[in-house]
Amino acid sequence: MVHSLTRKAVSATLQALNAPMELGFVFPPQDGEVRGRGSWSGRGLSALEMEGLLPRAAAANARGAAIYMRVYSAAADMHPGLVLLDDLTAEAVARLGPEGFAPRLVVETSPSNFQSWIALVPNGHVIDHETALAASRMLASQFAADPRAVSSRQPGRVPGYTNRKPKHRRYDGLYPFTKLISASPSIIAEAGPALIRQIAERADAQRRRRGPPENQEMAGDRPKKAGYHSGLFDDLLQRARAKIALELQNGQRSAARASQSEIDFMAVREALRKGCSELDVATWLKATRSDKQEAYAERTVAAAASVEDLSPRRDY
Repeated sequence: MVHSLTRKAVSATLQALNAPMELGFVFPPQDGEVRGRGSWSGRGLSALEMEGLLPRAAAANARGAAIYMRVYSAAADMHPGLVLLDDLTAEAVARLGPEGFAPRLVVETSPSNFQSWIALVPNGHVIDHETALAASRMLASQFAADPRAVSSRQPGRVPGYTNRKPKHRRYDGLYPFTKLISASPSIIAEAGPALIRQIAERADAQRRRRGPPENQEMAGDRPKKAGYHSGLFDDLLQRARAKIALELQNGQRSAARASQSEIDFMAVREALRKGCSELDVATWLKATRSDKQEAYAERTVAAAASVEDLSPRRDY
């Protein structure tokens, strides 16, 4: 059963965000597990579809799952321009509006810790994922948000459900609810267009400093090439392989959980932690695992991005 206040909070949230959203249930690691288990809708949900899944979300939450939402868009799609800032203080939230980034949605995820969703462009407009990621990084720095919780599709908690992190458990054994603080469907960040122009100008300046691309390729095509960041990705893959081999040797991991897919997952998760875009990581993984099905790379990247401990937080 879903409480009427939860339904009201979720309805207001979806109206405010006004973009295709994906719903996820992320369970914490069990004994002997290295990572938690995430289950996502796998597609953008309408408000009616999302509300129809609230009873399932309530049941998962009661079993210990965190209930998340994130912008839905495949790696090749454009982005609706909604940026999430995580682990904000009340003072930082108060600064957002005066500094040109009034939030469309504010959620208190635990006592005195907030997440804010900021719309950089009007409804129906889009930006690319690289711009969304750069904006997330710059705003996280400006407002002292968690610099590790940056992604073009950073998951945020759905208001109306409990935050089941053990450290938030109260003396009576209960957990705090995530609270909807404000929801303003019409708000667009006044400084959003200027920030997007600044990001574009920086990208152009970087391209000019690099000079003409090799073989007369267009600079904008580089992220789509299999070799883009390949040195970093290959190094992360080797490290993941060595780490899993050591865990297997020490009895910390079963043979059933030492597959190539587990190695890929660990490398992808670390790449995302380091701020690499989901598009770049998926492109690399497709080239590296050409024997896999076409959707393997996207599924692996989406799963890695959904894991709760992807970006360690101070208090989330």
